[in-house]
Amino acid sequence: MKMQKIRANENDSGIVDCEKCGKPIHVTDLSRLADADNIVRVTCSCGAVTEAQYERRAFLRLLSNRPGVYRSIDHPETTGAMTIVDTSVSGVRFRTSGDHSIQMHDRLVIEYDAGLPDTPRLRHEVIVQRIDDHLIGARLADSYG
Repeated sequence: MKMQKIRANENDSGIVDCEKCGKPIHVTDLSRLADADNIVRVTCSCGAVTEAQYERRAFLRLLSNRPGVYRSIDHPETTGAMTIVDTSVSGVRFRTSGDHSIQMHDRLVIEYDAGLPDTPRLRHEVIVQRIDDHLIGARLADSYG
């Protein structure tokens, strides 16, 4: 079974589902976990022990499947089609439609369909933080172009 993730809410607590009976287990005082790789072991009232990985991410990622395009600010010849995979408050992850020459720390302008009727395309300036083949992770830049 895939390791569950646990994130702290505004009350410094989170919820893990028991791997045996499926009942939610409330975990408190999560701020004591300073390292994102900490494994939390919790015991359910049914007696089963469930493990979860503490994740410090403050905001959840919203899954998406929106078509768009990217172009490099630093290297104008770097352009292409892409699909937004997920978004969060501070970043975006997208998949290029083919080979690309995107490099770490490149500044890109991305434009993609908002998915809402009568809404213009969204446009952001981003800075590449992660490259995993065709999957690109980027944080939103401080300024939008």
